This record gives sequence, structure tokens and C-alpha cells, in this order.
Amino acid sequence: MTKRSLFVSIATLAIVGAMAMVVRSARGVTPDSRQVTAPLTAHSYLYGAYENAGPKLGEGHDTTAIQSRHTQPQPLSVSEFAAKHACRADLVIAGRVVDSASALTAGGHFIFTDYEVSVDDVVKQNLDANLVTGDRIIITRPGGHIQVGSQHLQAFHEGFPLLEVGSSYLLFLHFLPDTRSYQSTDVEGTFALDGAHARHIANFPIAIDVAVDRRVFVTAVRNVAFAPCI
Repeated sequence: MTKRSLFVSIATLAIVGAMAMVVRSARGVTPDSRQVTAPLTAHSYLYGAYENAGPKLGEGHDTTAIQSRHTQPQPLSVSEFAAKHACRADLVIAGRVVDSASALTAGGHFIFTDYEVSVDDVVKQNLDANLVTGDRIIITRPGGHIQVGSQHLQAFHEGFPLLEVGSSYLLFLHFLPDTRSYQSTDVEGTFALDGAHARHIANFPIAIDVAVDRRVFVTAVRNVAFAPCI
């Protein structure tokens, strides 16, 4: 064997080994997921706040849940609410969920889900990663369910209900430059789009009506998209 062919063989083995390590590290990936699984391993390290010193999920318990603590918020107009949340978001879109994949967090105490979303409308543009209608992005959120061996494991966060494949949402998002993906970090930043209405999906009160006029709300966000935070 020549030195060149030996080098190629070693390099090939190294690449295959690295790929195998990535697959093994994404323990608990749903078996029906497709390309949406690509950034799962990196995203599993975003959820350190969900880890604890107790048993991992699946070691004595198969379900875990996080409840958000909320007081009755001071009412805001739709424009005020839009300004408050749009200024903190790197991207605001209306989009449809086309795929999802869930996995255990790096420490094994919680589950998160990566969603593939088709962009229907860019309401606030990400100046670091320009998007157009029809683009697909990955959005990571806490919560999900997976099958690990014979165990069905579940994790829920009251502020981030699971999204449904095929449904459309208005989403306020944080940019993750390392994976060119996005994260939902605002518990008041997810609205289901149902006909003429935008409906907040978390089960707690927010500063505006749970269901608002979709056109009015989207216009309000667009109008204040790049206004400074007050």
C-alpha cells in the first residue's frame, strides 16, 4: 500500500469514527426524524439550566415538567406588546412546522425538540442571516418525547408547549450562529396562527388578549421591528 493510499484510508476511518461519535452522543433521537437531526448534538448543550443533581430522565421516572411562575401582567396595547418582544428577538417569522426531532439534553435530565419550519413571512429580518419566503430553518425548544429502548420518556415546559407538525405559528426567535439555527427563549413569544387570529399557546395570562387579530398583530410587530428596547 502506498503512503498516499494509507493516508486516505486513515482519514476515511477518522471521518467514519467521528460520525459514529455524533450519532451515539445524540442518545434518544426519534427514529423517524430526517435532516432536522443535524444540529441536535450541538443543541443538546443549550439546556444546562434544565440539568440537576438527581437521577436522569428514565432512571426511576419517565416524565418531567417545568411550570412557569406568573403573576397577572400589566395590560399592554398590541403595539406596546409587539415593541417589547420584537426588540429582544433576532428574528420574527410566520411559518409552518414541517418536521421535528427530539433528543435528551446533554446531561440527560430533560428533552428538547428541534423543529424544521418553512418560512411563510419574515416579519423581522435577521440582519446576520437574511431569509426569504420558502426558506427552511431549524428552531430548538425545550420539551418533547422520545423512545429509548422500551421506555417512552416525556418532558414538558409550561412556557414552551410542543409545536404541531403541519401547524403555523408566529415565532419570536434568538439566533444561534454556530448552527445557523434559532432558539425559542421567550415564553410569550409563540402564537398559533388560526385563520384571522394569532393565539398565544402557553397556558398562562399575558399582557394582551390570548387571541388577537392576526393582521393587526403582525403589522404592529413589523412597524416596530428595529425600534430600540425601552
